[in-house]
Amino acid sequence: MKYIFLLRHGHAPRSGNEPDKERQLSPVGRKEIGEVAAFLKEKKYPEIIIASDAVRTRQTTEHFCQAAGYQPLCQFTSDLYNCSTDDIIRVIENCENGYDRLMIVGHNPGITSVVDLFPSVRSDRALEVKSRNYEPTAKLVLLKANLSSWRDMSKAKWEMDAVFWPEL
Repeated sequence: MKYIFLLRHGHAPRSGNEPDKERQLSPVGRKEIGEVAAFLKEKKYPEIIIASDAVRTRQTTEHFCQAAGYQPLCQFTSDLYNCSTDDIIRVIENCENGYDRLMIVGHNPGITSVVDLFPSVRSDRALEVKSRNYEPTAKLVLLKANLSSWRDMSKAKWEMDAVFWPEL
């Protein structure tokens, strides 16, 4: 069984002329990520986290690990910044098969577009967000599928295991 944790970064407001890639997590964003870590305590934590190399996704990853009291392997890549759905899929497909629980920390619309690829993945809570045309920060979608190789992830029948976002 393989698990994909798709996590949008925590709240990171724009401030002044700061380049987008340099935006920092706010105190609210840190609190959101702490709640995501607390939620996942009831489930298993990821074995590996691959995150965008933007400041806010780095901080999201670091704060998640700190709040969880857990240190998986963490990798940061520019492949997940300003990326397409296909770019995210490629990162997932290239994950080593020795890892069964992979977290991707990224940005919208990419994170949401990956979930939308799998029509079998539906939940009332996820659809409620879509109907409001609003994707909250620190939204986590946990998917699972019975497969042995990440290379086959696009062909797998993924199921929604959990969806969560902090309501601060």
